[in-house]
Amino acid sequence: DTYFKQIYTPHDDLNLCITQSWFNFAGKGEFHHIHYHPNSYLSGVFYVDTDPETDRITFYNPLPKHFRVNSQNYTPFNSRDWWIPVKPGMLVIFPSFLDHNVPCVKHEGTRISLAFSSFFKGRLGEPEMLDYLDL
Repeated sequence: DTYFKQIYTPHDDLNLCITQSWFNFAGKGEFHHIHYHPNSYLSGVFYVDTDPETDRITFYNPLPKHFRVNSQNYTPFNSRDWWIPVKPGMLVIFPSFLDHNVPCVKHEGTRISLAFSSFFKGRLGEPEMLDYLDL
């Protein structure tokens, strides 16, 4: 909600609500395939237990699918994919449309995370623009 209000500064009474949440348990050799979260605005993962040396989440940028620019310095904004190392207590929030995956667990323990999706609650759009929703 803080991210949404700071980025969009909504005029109307509009908030984000978590619509679903679930725990993920992955043991050695297990992974999460490439996917995105439909019917959601922002998604997130809170890491309960990880191996900070090997556990990560990888995001796939949709823009470089259309063209390729050789960059002097690669960043999360100009790379085709970008991975983030994760550690216990870390919260990662991202646009729900962004493809992502989690590679195989390499350590003997269990990677545990709590994931969620969110959507708007309140008034969205304008009646004059024919895009008004009251959710």
